[in-house]
Amino acid sequence: MMQGDPRVDRLIYPVELAIRRHVKDSDAITDIYNRAYEALMEVTEALDVSAKVTAKQIAKSAFDLQRAERAEAENAELRKALAHIGYQVPADSVRLNWVTEYKGLQGEARAALEKLGACNSEKS
Repeated sequence: MMQGDPRVDRLIYPVELAIRRHVKDSDAITDIYNRAYEALMEVTEALDVSAKVTAKQIAKSAFDLQRAERAEAENAELRKALAHIGYQVPADSVRLNWVTEYKGLQGEARAALEKLGACNSEKS
């Protein structure tokens, strides 16, 4: 025997009342009720699948956003380090390709920080 779904049971109740009000043949009542119940079950299951897919997409988007925010924060930190040693980041460096720019700045900043570290160790 098929187990019912409380969500479908709530939705089917007014349909059942309408069927019983307008259909007098008990076999027809059972058949119409069962088909309506099955249709609601299919829709409910499809909505459940859709909700799971949507939840996964939202989670991935949130993860991607966090990665982008971390990259932006690191980028800002590297730009500050470059500015600290007197390197001016060109004002026209619009982020047309922020990944390439980020990787390039990251390399330059690391080199500049190493150079700064070497200068500081010479002064000591």
